[in-house]
Amino acid sequence: VSLAGARTRRALASPLRPGRARAHYKRLNAKVITVDPGEAIVRQRVKDMRQPAMDAVVTRWYRDRRRGGSRPVTTQASRSW
Repeated sequence: VSLAGARTRRALASPLRPGRARAHYKRLNAKVITVDPGEAIVRQRVKDMRQPAMDAVVTRWYRDRRRGGSRPVTTQASRSW
């Protein structure tokens, strides 16, 4: 999240729930950028590093995106790993 101005420190220092945080950043005219390495990579990372129940979270996140949530800006990989 990129914020400009004197309110930046205060905005990032206060813990907010995700929904309230998004509303707060919107009021500050912040630009939120979602970095998504792709579903296959995320699923592999979950398989390697998380509990099996987290797979349902991945499914829900990508299902929500397909229904009209955030859209990828580019499919170009930023890393070779």
